Amino acid sequence: GMKRHTYCFLVSLLDHFYWVAGCVIGSVAGNFIPISFEGIEFVLISPPELKVPAYITQNLSDRGIPFTEVETMEEAMPKLDVLYMTRVQRERFFNEADYIRLKDTYILDPEKLRTAKESLSIMHPLPRVNEISVKVDDDPRAVYFKQVRNGRFVRMALIKTLLEA
Repeated sequence: GMKRHTYCFLVSLLDHFYWVAGCVIGSVAGNFIPISFEGIEFVLISPPELKVPAYITQNLSDRGIPFTEVETMEEAMPKLDVLYMTRVQRERFFNEADYIRLKDTYILDPEKLRTAKESLSIMHPLPRVNEISVKVDDDPRAVYFKQVRNGRFVRMALIKTLLEA
């Protein structure tokens, strides 16, 4: 549906089943939140201007799904098992000034990963703009290129299923 990236979600499921998720700004995060898995806590990372809509956090609360909201990656990094990155999206802002002020605030670099678990998985739907430094690409925790590969297989399976229907 509108603002849903279902195949990105399927690719992500292919890689991870039980995790603490860090969702950084974006519509892709909305695909994960309605799904509930036993033992998952969501950590929602965003500036106040782009907080997850109240209907989503209310849905989480109503279903007893634990979540916390923080404004910086550094606050959440030590507890994350998965960090699902997205870009700060210009189209989500009501004015250009706020976008300019915040667009480079959520850039993942080796310094921000200093307190992260060795077992962290860094995911991203790609393509990226500048939200993940290329210096992170060689970090073994970066799995976004594997996501791209898995995405190809998911798309192939979906197309095959549709053609056989």
